Amino acid sequence: MKKMNIVTRFLSGVASSSTISKYLGDGATLIDVRTKQEFEEGSLPHALNIPLDLVLSEIPYLEERGKLILFCQSGMRSKMALQFIKSNSAVDAINAGSYDHLAHSLKYKN
Repeated sequence: MKKMNIVTRFLSGVASSSTISKYLGDGATLIDVRTKQEFEEGSLPHALNIPLDLVLSEIPYLEERGKLILFCQSGMRSKMALQFIKSNSAVDAINAGSYDHLAHSLKYKN
């Protein structure tokens, strides 16, 4: 797996491993914004599945969850989900980017 350098992460809006760790330490919820089918094929332990097309309708639920860590397959859908959430709520959320980046940050192997 190719690691993202700091410039790429900054330009893409993907949180660093240290930021992800801090959010997890604060009790953040992992939100997988991939489709239900993608989620069922495998995700990270304890992640909740809220597909991108449902994010706006699920904002009240997301607001109850506290801090959020969003991820998807490549980082594009989680980036869009973060924009939807930030534009429509005060939820403290970050984009962890791709499943692989987040799994690497968490040192998770499936």
